[in-house]
Amino acid sequence: MPDADLIALLAAVTLAYTAAGALGFGANVLSVALAAHVLPVDRILPAILPTSLMLSGWIAWRQRSHLAGRLLGQEILPLAALGFPVGLLVFEGADTAWLQRGLGAVLAGLALLGLVAARSAAGGERPPLPRAATRALLVGGGFIQGLFASGGPLVVYALSRRGLDKGAFRATLCVLWVLLNSVLLVSYGLNGRLGAQSAQLTAWVVPAMVIGLAVGQRLHDRMDGAAFRLAIDAVLLLSGVVLVLRGG
Repeated sequence: MPDADLIALLAAVTLAYTAAGALGFGANVLSVALAAHVLPVDRILPAILPTSLMLSGWIAWRQRSHLAGRLLGQEILPLAALGFPVGLLVFEGADTAWLQRGLGAVLAGLALLGLVAARSAAGGERPPLPRAATRALLVGGGFIQGLFASGGPLVVYALSRRGLDKGAFRATLCVLWVLLNSVLLVSYGLNGRLGAQSAQLTAWVVPAMVIGLAVGQRLHDRMDGAAFRLAIDAVLLLSGVVLVLRGG
């Protein structure tokens, strides 16, 4: 890889991991969105997935006291697990450009809905979603996680409407990513996506992940609840717009 491309990749990954360190999601989807001009998706994901697991695992362990365990075990994980294997199967033969555009449109639409809801809600609080809509989003989020290892933006949107504080939101998401991405990593290993080439890129990405995590943790500590919720929508919107443009 040319030096300029490597620098661009590391800059994109550092930004992505900063967002993930602050919010609990965004590492994979932002890395894909911002670095798609350097490498194809099927090379980016195997390289960043191990470091994404490191970041999520560190946050999940460090913030384990904030975990919404009952919500995760009884609702989020079972429903996300329904869509996850379907996403894995679709990824194997999918038209990546079309999928990027579709995912980007979903992300941007959900972010705009969140921003509109925030304008009419005190303190940036979002009104709860109907139970059926929440379930559909969680199944769809599992599908997207299996498809792109994207941080499950639909799960993010559904969880942001449950009234969790920022610590519980981030910790719960990170435990979910550890569980799902561990399965994804095994799948990548079995189908040959992991190898010397991806390992070399992963080694380059590790310092970017450490820097992003450190900066993101500081941002997380300084944000109040309203700023945290706005940041969620901002990251979803940014990811969506860039994915639509890259998929065009």
